[in-house]
Amino acid sequence: MRTRPVMVSGIILAGVFVAHAGAQMQIEQIVYTGTEAAGTDGFTYAGFMDVVVGASGKIAYSASLFDHAGERVRNAGVWTIDAGSETLLGLRGNAAPGVGMEYTGFGSADPLINSNGDVIFVAEHE
Repeated sequence: MRTRPVMVSGIILAGVFVAHAGAQMQIEQIVYTGTEAAGTDGFTYAGFMDVVVGASGKIAYSASLFDHAGERVRNAGVWTIDAGSETLLGLRGNAAPGVGMEYTGFGSADPLINSNGDVIFVAEHE
């Protein structure tokens, strides 16, 4: 599932929302462009892609960010949201575990969430 950006006064706005089924459907905003991304020391979300939901309700997604200078960093990282808690799994420029290299990008394939809640994602590194 990909979010569809909306243009407002020259600014692209996008977000990840959950529609909770029930007698009266409730829509909950999970994350939105312009909000700070967990684990990034102040970088903000610029856009979302590859959003998946596991059977337990855990959400995983990759996103682009705006850095401190306002420059867009594409395919910057992968996050999860579980029970309202946002967790960074991997960020461009951070060390990729076990390979002695840095992550250089994400988003070439949708993340997956297995029945145990483990998240599998594709990342480039060098």
